[in-house]
This record gives sequence, C-alpha cells and structure tokens, in this order.
Amino acid sequence: MKQMKQGIYLIFIALSITSCASMKMTDLKPTPKNNQLLPTLEPRVDLSSFESAYTLGSTTSNSAGTVYGQTRTNQNRTSTIGIGSSTTTSTSIKDPRIQDAITIFDRDVKDNITDPFNDTKGVILCKINASNPKVGYGWSVLSGFTLMIPNLLGMPIGSYKMSLDVEVEIYNNNGKLIGRYNAQSKEKTYMALYWGYGKDAARVANIKAFREALNIIKKEISNDYEKLVGKLEE
Repeated sequence: MKQMKQGIYLIFIALSITSCASMKMTDLKPTPKNNQLLPTLEPRVDLSSFESAYTLGSTTSNSAGTVYGQTRTNQNRTSTIGIGSSTTTSTSIKDPRIQDAITIFDRDVKDNITDPFNDTKGVILCKINASNPKVGYGWSVLSGFTLMIPNLLGMPIGSYKMSLDVEVEIYNNNGKLIGRYNAQSKEKTYMALYWGYGKDAARVANIKAFREALNIIKKEISNDYEKLVGKLEE
C-alpha cells in the first residue's frame, strides 16, 4: 500500500510536468452573441454565493504580543485577569475560480447580452445556487497498480467534474424583478500525460460548466427579448 501511494504521488508529479493542456486566457471570453441585444444593464454578482460555491483557499495567521496574568484567591475561589495586547496578521489565498466566473459573466453581459454603450436601464444579477465538484481517483489507483505503463499510451490519470446551478435575475431601474432564469450544467476534464490537464483541471472544468450554464440562460433571455425590453422601459 505504501508503494502504491508513493507511485500515485510520483504520477501527479509527472503529470504536472508533462501534461500539455492548460487554461488559456481565451477561455475567459464567452461566446456566442445574442442576435438582439438588450438595453444597457449593469452586471452584478452575488459574491457570497460565488464564494460559497468554491473553496475559499487557505488562510495563515501569525500572532505577536505579550499578555500578563494576575491570579487572585478569595475564599477558595481563584480568578485570572489578563492584561496586555496582541497583534495578528493573516494572509488569505482566494480560489481563482471565483474571479474566473465573475470575469466570464461581466464579459458575457457586455459583449453578448446587452448593448453596453447607452444609459443604464437596469441591473442583471448572477448567483450560483449550488456546486458539486468531484475528483475521480479511480484512474490514479489503476495507474499505480500498473506502474503507469497504460498512461504512457494515453490512459487518463484522473478526472475532475464540476456541476453548477446558476441563476440570473434582471431588474429595471425601479428595482422591479422582470426576469429570472436558471440553468444547470456539468463538465469534466481529464488529467493525463501529454494530452490532458495538470494543475488547471479544476479551473478549466469550472470555466466550461459556468459558460455552458450562461449559454442556456442567454437563449432564454433571447426568447424573452420583446417582453424584457418593454419592462425595462417601465
């Protein structure tokens, strides 16, 4: 068992070095463009829902200071009084998938859903209701047992699947909700030598799933174009 774990560890080191697929900046440019663009809307995101959908990364803290203790005894009763000060500094590492999703939504609104060059007629809000990331380790176990020989012939080393539930709401300038759209999506990426993804597997799976959900919603918005334009002018 120890040898198998060491083998899997070496597999992932090799994967990070030899995988040729990676996340590209063009992945953050959504398509396609709706045939009819809505009047200008301000894109907003429910940041708390985005942060809840993904891991928030890691936080490290360091404390420095001096605390003085004073003990008093009174009728078999002992109490401790703390006097002093302490300073804490922390560093937080955010999950890049949060910014990826925000960037995609902002660009989709301004490039593919609305005309961004006129007076604002309302707000378009995006939230992520749920997410379900899954890492497939079955390939890794098999790779460890077979000493990576099938991986050299193209067998995946692992997989990463992201499922999302995305919601978009449209409000006019009076704050009235005039449209609500929801879509679910799922995408999978493979980790493999030479052709698959390495450390970017989770990020790319999320980008693909989020774009797929927005594409479903864009079609529904396009179908409601006349109704939405009328309500935005109210």
